[in-house]
Amino acid sequence: MTTERRFKPTDPDGERWRFLVDHSLSLQHTAGGDCMVNLVRTGEPPKIQPVSIGPTAAAAIDSARARYEHALDHRNRSPEGEK
Repeated sequence: MTTERRFKPTDPDGERWRFLVDHSLSLQHTAGGDCMVNLVRTGEPPKIQPVSIGPTAAAAIDSARARYEHALDHRNRSPEGEK
């Protein structure tokens, strides 16, 4: 079964940054040189949840978008036999 993707891995950088802003995500460079996308929840103290990691900012954001799309696909599936 093939899954239709709602984004292309070659989206322009503007679309990647818009995804970060629209989903309240932040981009962080790690000490090892990788990039990490985090979900930041406000509060005292703020809670930071890692979402994805990649060798470049584009790869980390694309990985976060793929994870988001995968979660959407699972949420939108109806149980078998239901119409």
